[in-house]
Amino acid sequence: LSPAKPISQKKGRILVVDDEAVVLKIFERFLTKAGYVIDTAMNGKEALKLIESVEYSLITLDQMMPEMNGLEFLEAMKKTCDKIPPVVMVTAAHTPELARSAIELGAAACISKPVNKQKITYLANLYTGAKPLVSLQDGEIETSSCMTDRVLLVDNDPLTRDIVELMLTHSGYQVKSVAQSDLAEKATETEYYDLILIDMKMNDLSGERAIRNMHRNNPYTPIIVTTASPSKAIMQQAISAGATSFVKRPVEVYQLLDEIKKMMQIFREK
Repeated sequence: LSPAKPISQKKGRILVVDDEAVVLKIFERFLTKAGYVIDTAMNGKEALKLIESVEYSLITLDQMMPEMNGLEFLEAMKKTCDKIPPVVMVTAAHTPELARSAIELGAAACISKPVNKQKITYLANLYTGAKPLVSLQDGEIETSSCMTDRVLLVDNDPLTRDIVELMLTHSGYQVKSVAQSDLAEKATETEYYDLILIDMKMNDLSGERAIRNMHRNNPYTPIIVTTASPSKAIMQQAISAGATSFVKRPVEVYQLLDEIKKMMQIFREK
């Protein structure tokens, strides 16, 4: 349990929660160099004591810890705190089910270890610079009113769709999610979206057709394709239909958020 340090003119204060001393030192070194004041805790119980008296801009949270694991910490914080900072779960035990559970309990994102300097610094800057989660009441997620960019999410896997939708919502986006490409096509006939995110499988003619029709309906909207098989053939199909970039599945939250931000900026400058 690290002592509180004065913030001075730093970007903000981050609490790093992990039972491995080497991980605490690595995160502290990375984030201190990035301009943050860092406190550390080696389990969920220590972290709960710290957040009672210290206001944090961000919490990074391990899952597998003694006494109180990451999910138990999120649940306890949800019950005891009216206002909480964004929480990024960082774990070697990453699974889609764990990510969904963490996000439903209030985490802004769930990413896999090991984590490099670029990834953790990017996420720190993202979540301390935005106004994501402000309160959790009765299991409902309340987000800030800064959400302006609209994202259309198209994915037929319900678990992936739920995780990505929650992650984007916590990051400040307005999200409409659909399971089928024909529903996505209909959505773009009557609504404008700032970005479209669609899963496309190998030889997926319906996905290619949907991209073409969505591009026709929203010609100034970037379309990011997620695919587990980023072959030249499927990339050429998607690009010819109107896609602008690709993200390989399984989706890494860091890479996806970075690609979304980059594509939106490029299209706004056109």
